[in-house]
Amino acid sequence: MNAKDLILKVAALAQQGVGGEKTNAEALLNRLLKANNMTLADLEAAKNQKRERIFFVGKPYLKKLLGQIICKVLNVSNYSIKDYKLLKKIGVDLTDGQFIRVSMLFEIYSAAFRRERQRLIKRHAEERKILFTAFIYKHELYPNQPNKNKKTALSEDEISKILQAMRDLENVPVREELPGYILEDKK
Repeated sequence: MNAKDLILKVAALAQQGVGGEKTNAEALLNRLLKANNMTLADLEAAKNQKRERIFFVGKPYLKKLLGQIICKVLNVSNYSIKDYKLLKKIGVDLTDGQFIRVSMLFEIYSAAFRRERQRLIKRHAEERKILFTAFIYKHELYPNQPNKNKKTALSEDEISKILQAMRDLENVPVREELPGYILEDKK
């Protein structure tokens, strides 16, 4: 852990701590800031700074699911990744808040998709793509603004199958905010 990461953790404790814990964290934060020639403004800027975050994805469908979640969190249709295929991981530039949100949603939705895939694979075995598409639409894992350059024509039969698969999927409750934590960048 580098000095900046340590300072950010201590700052979070100073902000959210209680009693003596908070007082000690504030004192430590002031010493760390002084020792590293930083100010609280520098610390605030560091929180919004993007850096490469690594996600381990073993299966192609998990990589696609992670991509959908990244698009939703960043509210974009396209993003840039570093693909480490042999290591089954990808790198994406995210802020701390974006990373926390993407990680949380990926953990929740990848587990839910694995369960749904096992449960519904017999019924939708020949249509794994339909099941994945239904999962994405059911849980709204896409940006608010659609990609105007990418248009996919679906037949009435495909739409019907997607809608049926969506009805078969269970709801996945996700609490967007946790007390004392900010999970979404406000930019």
